[in-house]
Amino acid sequence: MDPGRALNEQGIGCAEVAVRIVCAARQQRIPIGGDLANGTCQVGGFVQLAQLDRGAASSVIAHRWPDTIGARLNPRNGLTRPPAAALL
Repeated sequence: MDPGRALNEQGIGCAEVAVRIVCAARQQRIPIGGDLANGTCQVGGFVQLAQLDRGAASSVIAHRWPDTIGARLNPRNGLTRPPAAALL
């Protein structure tokens, strides 16, 4: 990504940016009790986009990760970054 150019000029949409951010966060282990080997990742679930227009509203799940709710996240669970074609 080029921070000097608008995302749409680069062919990148909001869904892809949101998924990239979550994918990066999934790779960051947060140590438990200062023990780097006993860390957990804190991001999972899904990326949902909502659009509000005059007289209409819509919502779509852009990407969902296969993590179990309440379980310690595994950053290797599912694709590290889904292909752009899979986003919307």
